[in-house]
Amino acid sequence: MKILIFLIVFFSLTSSYSQNIFGAWEVYRFKPGEISAITDKEAKAYVGRKIFLESNYVKAFGDTCKHALYNARKAKANEFLYYNYRTSARTLGITSENVDVIEVHCGKVRKIPEHAFLLTEEKDLIISKDGYFFWLKKIH
Repeated sequence: MKILIFLIVFFSLTSSYSQNIFGAWEVYRFKPGEISAITDKEAKAYVGRKIFLESNYVKAFGDTCKHALYNARKAKANEFLYYNYRTSARTLGITSENVDVIEVHCGKVRKIPEHAFLLTEEKDLIISKDGYFFWLKKIH
């Protein structure tokens, strides 16, 4: 099952971005996208699950990458979300016009699909999996 996770950062990306994303995160909320592969009941089962992001390591929903590479780029929020998810920034409560997208690749050892994560102004992480959006709070 392919996991796509996109990180959108609502502030200028600097070398200190790692202080904002690296650590442990816990799912606390979810919302279906336009098309989903799971039910609300299945999505609710993700609440309380954790993901871990480190400079060269990612563990998310049972997948592990020990050779993570991060890539950052700027994008217009609505264009990015519509092109990738057929949704709008407003639907997700995103008020910024432009965002930084941080993608996570697993290097040459591909034991985990590519990931990306969204970091909101409220310091929540938003990820997309199976057509649902999940909000996470940093716990460590």
